[in-house]
Amino acid sequence: KEDNWKANELRMKECFEKREETIKLDVRGQLFTAPKRVFATKFGNYLHAIVSSEISVPSNNGTYFIDCYPGTFGRILSYLSSGLMSLDGMNKFETDTLLASMEYLLIDDITTP
Repeated sequence: KEDNWKANELRMKECFEKREETIKLDVRGQLFTAPKRVFATKFGNYLHAIVSSEISVPSNNGTYFIDCYPGTFGRILSYLSSGLMSLDGMNKFETDTLLASMEYLLIDDITTP
């Protein structure tokens, strides 16, 4: 049991050393958290500017407020992470709000599978 304990401690230490800095976003009251590197993948968009600018600072609770529709914001984070955007299963309202949010965030180079 002691060997298992030491192996688990070593694994935990390795995980903590490798963990990435995360950014917390408050999207109209819904919290989203993602690795900081996700926001740096598409240079020049609003989210990239938030995390790389010295002017932008998080609120007292450590989040950045984003005025976008939270129902489709997860797809934006997935797009920034993977480079692919899926519109599968979305109705017209969701598609329109997703596209409006991407325009607001200055993300315009959408690739869909």
